[in-house]
Amino acid sequence: MSQLAASQDINVGIAGSLTMIVLCTAMVLLFMSFYRRYKRMQERQIPKETNIDLDDLDDLDDLDQLDEDKKN
Repeated sequence: MSQLAASQDINVGIAGSLTMIVLCTAMVLLFMSFYRRYKRMQERQIPKETNIDLDDLDDLDDLDQLDEDKKN
């Protein structure tokens, strides 16, 4: 009985083909949308190395100078 069922061709017809086209297209559109959102979020992130203001660097230089003066 199982050999008989396995040997028969199953005709999915036009409805099955259209369903697969719609599903695949929807998945591609969703993946593209998520990828665009991911890329935007990556561009908006501030890198940790550039998170210090330039004014803070001047203050740090002053502190380093004070530390050197104390050592001498």
